[in-house]
Amino acid sequence: HAVTFDGKILNGVPVFRALYQEVGLGWLFAVTKYPILKQLSNLGYDLFAKYRTNITRGQKLESLIKMYEEKKKIESKQKRSEKCDTATMTCRT
Repeated sequence: HAVTFDGKILNGVPVFRALYQEVGLGWLFAVTKYPILKQLSNLGYDLFAKYRTNITRGQKLESLIKMYEEKKKIESKQKRSEKCDTATMTCRT
């Protein structure tokens, strides 16, 4: 997603077309304006976007979120245990 200066929201291939245009490389995505190539590039981007975490990280997004949440739980428990002194049976708050 991107937001243009005038507030228009872009998503998918049009984001890349606009970004490349801004840096002087608009010609790279200019072909995606033609009807058939526009449909094909949008379809390709939609497929990539749907499966991007599988492609780039080898796992589904849901799995990555679950792993992140489990890591945060472990870190939280570790922080709580670091605040307690088992010898004196006291905990700092």
